Amino acid sequence: MTFAIHDGLFSEPELANLDLPTDHYRPVTEYAPDKVVMDLWPQSAERPKSTTSFMIGHEEPDADTLSVAAQRISASCFAHVPWTVCHARYFHYDIGHRVVRHVDGTDKQMAAILYLSPDWDPSCSGELEVEFEGQTLDVPPMRGRVVVVGPDVPHGTKQVQRGERVSLVFFYANT
Repeated sequence: MTFAIHDGLFSEPELANLDLPTDHYRPVTEYAPDKVVMDLWPQSAERPKSTTSFMIGHEEPDADTLSVAAQRISASCFAHVPWTVCHARYFHYDIGHRVVRHVDGTDKQMAAILYLSPDWDPSCSGELEVEFEGQTLDVPPMRGRVVVVGPDVPHGTKQVQRGERVSLVFFYANT
């Protein structure tokens, strides 16, 4: 089982480059695999490149910026795990929304959640709930935080009480 929290991998200007304007997000009420913004595919084992798999109504995010972020997370957080494809998805949750508890499954090597939520504080809720080593842990979705979960780690979120919860999730797989 893999679970780790990493802070400080991205500067604020780098995070700003990964943000989408909030009017480009489509709110979702629970985990929805069909909400693909972009799939990142490797040109080689060293560098992924983007395809053109976007949600309808979204402007294309900067593919190079997403590719660099996917590579940095992989190299910094789980360099020992081989992967050949990375799917990047934006998720935006408004008040009342949450992610139901789930496991990502054996078709993925690893998932990395990069939080982009502006101005999050504990009254917002929306914390990631992770079942790990017999405990349920609450992880605050602080802007810039990266949380890595293995495919067999149950996780979901608490309901958003105030503000919004925004994340960019990278799903790494070895196909």
